[in-house]
Amino acid sequence: MLAKRRRAVTTLVWARERRGQRFTALLMPDGLVELPDGTRVASPDEAATLVSGVEGVDGWRAWRLGDGGPTLAEATDSL
Repeated sequence: MLAKRRRAVTTLVWARERRGQRFTALLMPDGLVELPDGTRVASPDEAATLVSGVEGVDGWRAWRLGDGGPTLAEATDSL
C-alpha cells in the first residue's frame, strides 16, 4: 500500500550505528524491495535478513524511508 501511494522508487536505509553498518535498498512501486545485488523480495523482514545476515530482523522497524525518515512501520501507520 505504501509503495503504491508513493508511486516512485524510494530509497530505504537501515543504519546500525553501534555496529558501524549502513544498508540500503529500494522500495519499488510494485511493493517489492530491491537489494543492492538486484535481488527482489516481497518482505522488508527478508530484505533486512539478506543484507545483514541476521535472522529475525523486524524489517518494518529497521528500514527507514531515506536517511532519518520514518520507519516503514511508522509510515504505514500514518496511512
